[in-house]
Amino acid sequence: MLLFSCAAVPKTPGPFQEESVFLPLEPGARTYMLIDVPAGRPLLDRLAVRYMDPKQSREILNRTRFAAAALYPAGHERRFQAAAWGTYPGFRGNFALAAGKGWKLRRSKTGRAYYHAAGEGLSVALTASRAFAAGAEPGTGTDPFTEGPGTEIPQDFAGFRRGAALALWTDDPGPPASRFFETLGIPLRLPAEQLFVGVFPYREAKLDPQILSSAPEDLRLMHGASSDTEKGEEARYETLVRIQAPTASHARALFTLFNMLTAAPVENAEGPAVPGNLLFANPPVLDGRNLTLQTAALDAERMTLLFDLFALY
Repeated sequence: MLLFSCAAVPKTPGPFQEESVFLPLEPGARTYMLIDVPAGRPLLDRLAVRYMDPKQSREILNRTRFAAAALYPAGHERRFQAAAWGTYPGFRGNFALAAGKGWKLRRSKTGRAYYHAAGEGLSVALTASRAFAAGAEPGTGTDPFTEGPGTEIPQDFAGFRRGAALALWTDDPGPPASRFFETLGIPLRLPAEQLFVGVFPYREAKLDPQILSSAPEDLRLMHGASSDTEKGEEARYETLVRIQAPTASHARALFTLFNMLTAAPVENAEGPAVPGNLLFANPPVLDGRNLTLQTAALDAERMTLLFDLFALY
């Protein structure tokens, strides 16, 4: 991570293109995620510090404009793979890797050079405008580059994620969705073939802080204030969840269930941190086999709690 603290480098090229058909990531992942870093920065700052030093994470996020990542299921040769677009210390970074203890220069099947740390199971490649990484079990190796075109982006995903700070899809939504509903006290096995999730910046006008300070707890959460302090200017996000059911009848059954939850929301079985009336704040929308849910607006702190509930890995 310290490689990203090196001196400035050339101008950033354009980020990942909206019209792209493939991600430069290997097929077979459980979850694929696309991240607009500036748009999601308040949320990403909270998520990143859980896994790395705050100063290092800040340097990385400062240098990154857009990123794509894949999380692979147990038994796959990879744990994760990532590609990022930004301004990186290509020459200095590679020099530091070459001199770093435990890092070895390797060649990918595509002929490109990367560095591998066997003890960590981590592979990294760095240029002035792109960064690639892949992780495997310690003691094993994996190529950070992708052979062939990569992974095809699902139809309609580009339109779904437009304007999102973070968007993901999974072709195996059953297990994570079931864990999510069980946490809310709902024993539901979700009949779904595909799941899209998009986190969008919330831009509607906020309530007056004086009104907000005396409003009920749920209303204050929806308008960006925590339970103990006013945060009228804090960034907030709303989430769209699109579920593709196997058949139209499955979708109608879920539509009926979610309508009931909207009318009589449930509380989180583990506590009130993310109550059900924020998750089912709006009526579901049914379109053939597709069912779309829209959450209430949540501040970055409570959005990270929502991520914990809906663990996709």
